Parts: sequence; structure tokens; C-alpha cells
Amino acid sequence: MQMISEFFGTINPYWSREEWRKMLYKHFDLLSSEVSTQLAGYLNHQLCTGIHFKNGLPKKGASQLTNPYK
Repeated sequence: MQMISEFFGTINPYWSREEWRKMLYKHFDLLSSEVSTQLAGYLNHQLCTGIHFKNGLPKKGASQLTNPYK
């Protein structure tokens, strides 16, 4: 991330490297928070509906959903 902020700080004299660094860190914080929230909601939905995966998350194209309550 340091290299990206340095690059953006050098391509325009009115852009500050430090400001770019702060913005990029803020962006990644928001992104990781959103991903965590979405994943938690997804997993909560799976638990509430009784749908579980065999051997963790399914692989692409694999049909591994089971309902342990049947």
C-alpha cells in the first residue's frame, strides 16, 4: 500500500502521499468491515435455515449442501 500511495503522490503535485496513504487504509478498513459483515450474515443465514456444508465451504461447481435435520 505504501508503494501505491507513493505513486499517486508523485503523479500529481497537488496530491499528498500521506493523504493517499490515509485514504487507502481507510478504504481497506471499510472494505474488510463490509466483507466481515456480509460473511457473518451469510453464515448466520446458513445456521438459521439449517443448511450446512460438508467439509467446509463448497468448491466451485460442487453440490455439497446437506440438511442435518432431515
